[in-house]
Amino acid sequence: MTEMNHRSSTPTSFAGRLRHAARALVASRDGLAAVEFGLALPVFLLMVYGTIEVGRLMWSDHALGYSAEQGARYALANPLATNSQIKTYAESQLITVDKSAVTVTVGSEVLDGITYLTVNVVYPFQALLPFVPFGSVALTGISRVPTET
Repeated sequence: MTEMNHRSSTPTSFAGRLRHAARALVASRDGLAAVEFGLALPVFLLMVYGTIEVGRLMWSDHALGYSAEQGARYALANPLATNSQIKTYAESQLITVDKSAVTVTVGSEVLDGITYLTVNVVYPFQALLPFVPFGSVALTGISRVPTET
């Protein structure tokens, strides 16, 4: 039997004090919020990062489409413009993406006897954080308009 101190309910032997401390530790809720926060924070930050990356991806995709549409529109408004001038104008419409990584091609094709001018804008999208295993995602903006023959 363990001896009990008459002034308090804590045992005086080492084994009794150890059992009492273990019971108090298990029953204590001190620090529980910190542990829960530590478990939930990485998940929350991953969701915020994912939201930002999807927003950037959609913004970049829209910018490429806009650039291709404006290049095709320029070709319609200026029928004597060369492919090089159309390409330069389409590149000038890119505001929010890295222009050095963008590839703009201007070409023409014939479908069912109608000649079309096609402006194709391609951008390799990269994630903000280098350790995210997305790799590069090729985003494309294409616009096709009929031309006079």
